Amino acid sequence: MNIHVSGSRLAWRGVAASVAGVVVTAGLAAAGELVANGSFELQDGDALAGWRPSHAFADSIPNTTAGVGGAGALYVWDTQSRGTGRGCLKMSLESYFPKPQGLVVSDNIPLKPGTAYHVAVYYRAKGLVSQDAGKMEGKNKVDCPLLVDVFFEKTGKFLGSKRIYIGHDSDDWKLAEVDFTTPAEIEWGTIRISVVSGLASSAATVWVDDVSLTTTATDAPASAAKSAFKERAPVVKDDRSLNDPALLAETQPDLGRRIQRTMKLLATSTPEHRNRVKILFYGQSITAQEWTTILINRLKQQYPNADIVWENRAIGGTTAEYLVDHAETDLFPFYPDLAVFAVYGGVKDGELERIYKGIRERTTAEIITKTHHWAWPGEMAAMKMYRRNDEEGSKVIRELAGKYDCELVDVRALQSTVIEKTGKKPGDFLRPGDGIHLGSLGWDLFQRFYLPHFRYLPDQSPTWLDRVKVYTADGKRWPQTGAEYPAGGALLDKPLKFDFEGNRVDLLAGPVTAAKPGSARVLIDGKKPSEFPEIYAATRSGTFGWWWWPVSSGCCAAWC
Repeated sequence: MNIHVSGSRLAWRGVAASVAGVVVTAGLAAAGELVANGSFELQDGDALAGWRPSHAFADSIPNTTAGVGGAGALYVWDTQSRGTGRGCLKMSLESYFPKPQGLVVSDNIPLKPGTAYHVAVYYRAKGLVSQDAGKMEGKNKVDCPLLVDVFFEKTGKFLGSKRIYIGHDSDDWKLAEVDFTTPAEIEWGTIRISVVSGLASSAATVWVDDVSLTTTATDAPASAAKSAFKERAPVVKDDRSLNDPALLAETQPDLGRRIQRTMKLLATSTPEHRNRVKILFYGQSITAQEWTTILINRLKQQYPNADIVWENRAIGGTTAEYLVDHAETDLFPFYPDLAVFAVYGGVKDGELERIYKGIRERTTAEIITKTHHWAWPGEMAAMKMYRRNDEEGSKVIRELAGKYDCELVDVRALQSTVIEKTGKKPGDFLRPGDGIHLGSLGWDLFQRFYLPHFRYLPDQSPTWLDRVKVYTADGKRWPQTGAEYPAGGALLDKPLKFDFEGNRVDLLAGPVTAAKPGSARVLIDGKKPSEFPEIYAATRSGTFGWWWWPVSSGCCAAWC
């Protein structure tokens, strides 16, 4: 059997089209077979030969059970096989990622113009949703199919494609196939195997094996040389990769130590006692991006019994110099259990520190903050200046995180590690053509950086008891060594009085079974709470209607 592959791994990355026409033989495929390693039995170094994942944390699929992930998909060189081979390709979508997509692309395949071809693939699948059974979103149905596309290419031009659509699950291996004729201008093609979900949440998994592309013409191309690829070695058991969030965060000491009240509420929730946990995301457009939704989805998966109430009130384009004013209506009145906060600017005149200090003085929230990610690709003087500012700002954030006892996600340091390990560039994690905002791979990276910090440390001495104090009906301090609140209560038959210094009091009413419910009057320093004008708070102002910024006394044109 002959396998025809491109002469350079760079060919499928869009480098010179001339190398796409080089054809070599692997000695393992049937005569006329054009797919490099369609049986997934060959390896190039320590990686799967002939295929690459798209938009993942690596440019190849390693020979390990951990595989490689990115942007809501996990690619694994699996140990199952349709026939007598050693394995197949497995793609899984992550249910926490909004509208995830998995895609693998073959090396370039030389194709003849105006020629009849046949493409075939064997598959197994679970979690697919066909278009006819799709979910309505607006006027359209959204689905989650397995797609096999043959792309027709020439230098500098996309000529079209031929598609196999698979929308139904199968426990057994099934064959999908189609015939097509190539366009007159074609120089080469690629096979693209993808699982594309239009659903808000999907956990589809597919297994693919024995991908074949053959010509029905009588003058099939002859083989020219022997392949340098070798037979696939046994799969290495390795569950530690960039898909493991803990590995990405190992360099940070004391993970989770400063958000243990939040973690206790999450981890100790039960179906009978669902602790409410309020989480607020606050900052600029980076904090407004989709990684925050992904992170919340992960937390809801891990702690399904917790009642997570969250909002994202980030305001794009609003540096700390302006956000410090918006915090008066957005941040402090929300009074979160956990504030996920990050912002640019405010270093020179102290506005950044005023926000950290305000959270500490005016709420009991725990704070998780981050340093700036690597952005501003390019060598222009302005780009270098922005990068220098981000480095200096990250240094100040590290200092303020220590001063105000914040949980720090050192994104800048962690991303440097990822770049070093994977060979990725900062721009690979950004939106195309954008100097700062994250693309889908960047969203995935951020949630992987944050998630390891959300771990419960029940043996750790609580550091938050001086900020949140609970008193029982007899006026005594509740120890909070176990549950945060006592399971029962007592009827008040006389006034409850105690002194405190703080900014909020919550009265928790318990069930009354043996007596008729009564009423209570609350006084602060002998006055009704309504008599203190300083406890009133305004909500966020409206917008202009044609612009999404809330109305404020100033406007910031700085990048966010």
